[in-house]
Amino acid sequence: MSTSPGPEGSSRHILPGARRRARERALELLYEAETKDLSPSRLLAELPVAPEEYALKLVLGVERRSEIVNSLLGRHATGWTIERMPVVDRCVLRIAAYELLDEAEVPVAVVLDEASNSQRLTRQRIPAAM
Repeated sequence: MSTSPGPEGSSRHILPGARRRARERALELLYEAETKDLSPSRLLAELPVAPEEYALKLVLGVERRSEIVNSLLGRHATGWTIERMPVVDRCVLRIAAYELLDEAEVPVAVVLDEASNSQRLTRQRIPAAM
């Protein structure tokens, strides 16, 4: 089974494990861009090897939709501003918000579960750095 998108550019043929790895890579890239104070596009341009297609789609999608994503997060984050959120939390939420907005073929439950797992696993791996 192929992990490449179908003819219409859809990502529905991506295997679940491949999508999870792509989300993890997108999280790493968004985190790196933010901590280096670079735009995600600039960080991607500096990479020696391009990330897998779905990771690239997530990173560029988060960047492209940043205004609405940040607005939504700010509106619904009770007691927190986006700037006060830990960087990893902000990146996880941005990926999830983007997927909910623009990746209609990914079920809502999957997006929420993946976001929850990404945040928990990332904090377990590198709690002090986040």
